[in-house]
Amino acid sequence: MGIDKPDVRFVLHYNMPKNMEAYYQEAGRAGRDGLASDCILLYSPADIVKQKLMMAQNPQTPERDQMQLENLQILVNYCHTNDCLRREIIQYFGETNQKSNCGNCGNCQQGSEFVDMTLESQKILSCIYRTEQRFGVNTIIQVLRGSKNKKIMDWGLDKTSTYGIVTNYSEGALRELIMHLIARGFVSMTADQFPVLKLHESSRSVLKGLETILVRREHVEVETLKKAKKGLSINDSVDSELLLRLQDKRKLIAAEKHVPLYVIFHNTALEEMAQRMPETQDDFMKIKGVGDKKFESYGKSFMAVVSAYIKEKGLTKKNVIEEADDLSPKMPKEPEKDRYQSTYDAYLEGMSLASIADKRALTQTTIVNHLKKLSDEGKTIDWQRFISKEREESIKQAVKRVGQSSVKAIKDQLPETVSYSDIHLYLAKL
Repeated sequence: MGIDKPDVRFVLHYNMPKNMEAYYQEAGRAGRDGLASDCILLYSPADIVKQKLMMAQNPQTPERDQMQLENLQILVNYCHTNDCLRREIIQYFGETNQKSNCGNCGNCQQGSEFVDMTLESQKILSCIYRTEQRFGVNTIIQVLRGSKNKKIMDWGLDKTSTYGIVTNYSEGALRELIMHLIARGFVSMTADQFPVLKLHESSRSVLKGLETILVRREHVEVETLKKAKKGLSINDSVDSELLLRLQDKRKLIAAEKHVPLYVIFHNTALEEMAQRMPETQDDFMKIKGVGDKKFESYGKSFMAVVSAYIKEKGLTKKNVIEEADDLSPKMPKEPEKDRYQSTYDAYLEGMSLASIADKRALTQTTIVNHLKKLSDEGKTIDWQRFISKEREESIKQAVKRVGQSSVKAIKDQLPETVSYSDIHLYLAKL
C-alpha cells in the first residue's frame, strides 16, 4: 500500500488483515483530501486459517505469538459486530466516543432487518457448558448438528443433552452466530493454536432470556427464513403434536371471532408454547408476543390445551433453556423467596410499578401478583401508590356492573387509558 495520493476514493480488502493497526493504516489511504471515500472489507472464516498459518510458518517468542493471536481475534470480532464500526476502531485505540451511530459506516447506513436468534444462541451457549468448555467452534457445531464423526462418538459427546438440537442450520450459519456471540462478549475464544470456547458471566443473561440476540437477516440462511415464513416449525425441541393441537385451538377461536389467525397468536408464539409447555400465568407471560391483553383473552384456553396434553402423555417438562439455570456454581438460580423479596426491596425503594417490572425483567401483572403474595404474608403494601383514586373509582363501578370473574369483561367496560395492570392492582387491593 505504498500509495501517496490524496484522492484515493476506493479501497478494497480482498481478505482480512492480521490486526486492527494494519487494517486502519490500509483503510486510511482513502479520502486523505477530506472528501467521501469507500473502504470495503471482504471477510471469510478461511482468512483466520490463512493468518494463523502464516504465524505458524514464522514463529517468534511465545509472548509475541500470543499477542498476535489476540490481535487477530480483535479484528475477527470487528468483522462480526453489529455496532458502529467507527466507534469500534476509536475504542480500540483508547479513545471514547459517545455516539453509537456515525451515519457513515456500513453498519450504521445499512438499515438491515434483524432476525431474533436468541433461542439458537441459548442452545449454543448451553452446548458449550454441557461439553465442559473444553472444545472449539468446529466441535461445538458438530455436537449441535448431531454429527456422527468418529471423534464425537469416541469422546461420548453424542450423550450430551445438546447433541443434535440444531439440525436446521448449516455449519456456516452456526459458525457466523458463534462468532457474533464472541464479538458481543458472551463467549470468549482462547488465543491458542487450537482455540477453545469459554463462557463469560454475561452469557447468563442470554440463557435466562434477559438478553435478545439479533443478527442481520443476510447472515441467516435463506432456506431457514423461507421455512419460518411458511409457518413451519424450525425448532427441533418443539413438540409437533402439541403444536398441531395449539394450531387447532387458534383456528377455532379465530373462526368464532371472525379474525385472522395471527390476531390470536403468531406461529412463533405457538411454537414457543409447544416447546416450553406453560401451565402457569408466569410461564405463559414469558412467551414472546404475549402481553396482559393476550393472556386475559386467550391464555386460559391455550394453557388448558397444554395441561391436557401433558396429562395425556405423562410428560415431564424439560427444555434446553431451563437446563441452563445450573450454568455454573457461581450462577445459582434465584430462590423462590428471593424472587418476592427482590420485588419488595424495589417497592421499598419507592420505585413505580413499571420501574420495578423493568428492573426485575418481569411483566407488571407478575409484579402485582408478587406484591399481593407479599401482602397476604403480612407485608405492608400501599396500593394507592400505583393507582389514582379516579381510576380506582372507574374500575370499582365496572366491577359492580360485571363482577370480578373476568378481567377482560371489566376491561371492556373501561376506557383505553385504564390498563390491565390497573385492574389487577384494584383486585389485589380488594
